[in-house]
Amino acid sequence: MANTFRLIRGEPRTLALPKYSSDAIEIGDLLYWDATNNAVRPAETVSGADYATKKANFAAAFVGVALSAHEANTTGDVLVATDGDFQFDCPSGVEYDVTDGVAIGNGTTVGDQTVVKTATAGDIIARVIKLKASAKTTVEIRIKSKLMS
Repeated sequence: MANTFRLIRGEPRTLALPKYSSDAIEIGDLLYWDATNNAVRPAETVSGADYATKKANFAAAFVGVALSAHEANTTGDVLVATDGDFQFDCPSGVEYDVTDGVAIGNGTTVGDQTVVKTATAGDIIARVIKLKASAKTTVEIRIKSKLMS
């Protein structure tokens, strides 16, 4: 996915966190903390045998949204928003109500810049802050970083 600045309002409460050197990170990627490698990583790299396991693993280590881009095979820090309101891509065909939870992915696979409605508490990385009609393909959310819990 191309770099997409997704912050729409609010103080993002940024942190500069080290990236895993082999990962490419784009602006707008959802990031988690990889404690094994002491680095932030994009959603698509989260471990797990299936989508359900990956959603839960990601949510347990969710740190925020990338505000800076970095090429693969480079080192350095990623500017990460740990708070704020964002607009993310989501599947159409489902209405989202205010306070609904969202998880990473599209309902079947993980995506770095895609969220899907969920009622499973352990998978929630954000809450919906504006009604979404079923035909829309974006949703406004307020992220819930594990760093801010």
